[in-house]
Amino acid sequence: MDGREDRWSDIFGMSPDEMFRSFEEMFEDLFGHLEEGDEGGPAFFGFSMTQRPGEDPEVRSFGNVGEDTLYADGFVDTLVDVFDAGDEVHVVAEMPGITLEDVEIETSPRALRIRASGEWRSYDETVPLSVEVEPATVNPEYVNGVLKVVLGKA
Repeated sequence: MDGREDRWSDIFGMSPDEMFRSFEEMFEDLFGHLEEGDEGGPAFFGFSMTQRPGEDPEVRSFGNVGEDTLYADGFVDTLVDVFDAGDEVHVVAEMPGITLEDVEIETSPRALRIRASGEWRSYDETVPLSVEVEPATVNPEYVNGVLKVVLGKA
């Protein structure tokens, strides 16, 4: 070993070659199953909706896991977007299966907490905000499974 490898070993407890072999083994353990095609890959689940004129909407699920797998802890992961709209901040959250009366909103100058519990689903999401807002200016709307909360900036 030269002097650099000695210093490396003193700092990290192994030579550079040993460290790279260790990384290769970790990556193989983590991601090797993806190439083999077993069921240890990423989980995804969703819905698509089609509505033709004069017909009822058709909702189909897709993915490699069932709905019961995704909601095993009783809470649904909420898809949330935050938009800066001039003097306001708009928070849009996909929360199907509830009503506006089911929603509880708590605000602080830098965060918004949304909780809701309907007959089939429960949500609990804290959304960090990049700007300060006035907590007293909460204006929620709920339409077709989407909650929109408008907050005035501080």
